[in-house]
Amino acid sequence: MLDTSCGKWYEQKEEAENLLSKYTLCHQTCAYGEDLPVPEPPKGYNLNSAMEEEDTEKTEPHKEKPTDPDFKVPASESPHKLTKKELNDLVRDLELPKVKAELLTSRMKQWKYLDVGVKITLYRYRQQNLEEFFAMEGTPVACNDVNVLFKALNMSHYSDEWRQFIDSSKVSLKAVILHNGMCYLPFLLHIHLELKKVMIA
Repeated sequence: MLDTSCGKWYEQKEEAENLLSKYTLCHQTCAYGEDLPVPEPPKGYNLNSAMEEEDTEKTEPHKEKPTDPDFKVPASESPHKLTKKELNDLVRDLELPKVKAELLTSRMKQWKYLDVGVKITLYRYRQQNLEEFFAMEGTPVACNDVNVLFKALNMSHYSDEWRQFIDSSKVSLKAVILHNGMCYLPFLLHIHLELKKVMIA
């Protein structure tokens, strides 16, 4: 910051001008002419054999011979193919919904990473084993018994660890239970998607 007192300000201005002139002198462009011709890039590049060998060594994968006499090279180098159980575990760990789980399965089948018996439509009807715990009366769907639902999922239900959350709008009503520590995904208890607008006269 410049000092606004008369003498100091003039000295600081001179200092700044000197620094600026030094900077511009250092970064001036060269004038090419007869004494200083414009450099031309080489027309061809020749690599010697030693440099080529070094480059190939760097690009090729490193294959080291095992020194352990008990070591046995696996018979096949084919990639591991996922079974139905392993794929289920992967989808559960990634917390994928049905559509994305089916897309993942389709891509993995296309890339030949799935076992022969695994079907793409595996996740289309994965809710069937839980449908018995829900009842549909007209449009709304509600859970019959939360305790039985938790037992079917191999979970213990303690009511003090869960809280109810209701989300409603003009067209839908949803009720879920949320875990207090957020260790589990929410459970849907009630859903009503076609609420009729009631007009009060």
